[in-house]
Amino acid sequence: MFKKGFRLAGFLMLLSLASSAQDEKFNIWTTARIQKEWYRWNFAAETELRSSGFYKHSDRLSLQLQASYDVKKWLKTGASYQLIDYYDSKYDDYQIRNRVGAFVQGKKKWGNFSFTLQEQLQLTTKDESDRIKSNGETDTYSINPSLRWLNKAQVKYNIHGIPLTPAFSAETYYQLNDPDGNTFTKIRYSLSLDYKFAPNHHIELSGKIDNKLDDPENKYILGIGYTFSF
Repeated sequence: MFKKGFRLAGFLMLLSLASSAQDEKFNIWTTARIQKEWYRWNFAAETELRSSGFYKHSDRLSLQLQASYDVKKWLKTGASYQLIDYYDSKYDDYQIRNRVGAFVQGKKKWGNFSFTLQEQLQLTTKDESDRIKSNGETDTYSINPSLRWLNKAQVKYNIHGIPLTPAFSAETYYQLNDPDGNTFTKIRYSLSLDYKFAPNHHIELSGKIDNKLDDPENKYILGIGYTFSF
């Protein structure tokens, strides 16, 4: 009975998302991840394609490498590097961005619930070489490089006897080097469902809302991810 209910809910959600898929505010993020645990270490590589209007336009393609270390059962720390091919709509051009991050994550279990809190510093450099104005001058970004602080809180629920794990998270973005004054710029809400269909294989379906605090219109995201662990 529960399995039928989950299938029906998933089918209805996909129908609802498909009806609005042509909207430019509707985005699809597709990810593939491979990860390896070795003693207290975890190594991962992930590629992601972000598109808008149901793959109508490719907005970003990235490759990320990450390593983390379990300091305690409830505490881990790690670092990452991400190479991003980013679409600049102003100049109708793709530009390279380099991003490094460092994070600390705490975890607490309570019954079937699992709570995590992650604090991350993120530094991004943006290529400006192709942003040329009509007068020949370079159109520089107001913040480059960009330094942000990300704060993510998440809760998961493990369902006994069913290989499905629902989760909800909220993540804030705080700009640390804005010349006009540091401030919170965005909140990302996410509701996801992870399905373990084989011992080392996971598929995750998620719905996200990007709420930019200086923009009245939200961005809606359907996330589809695959993870292979070994």
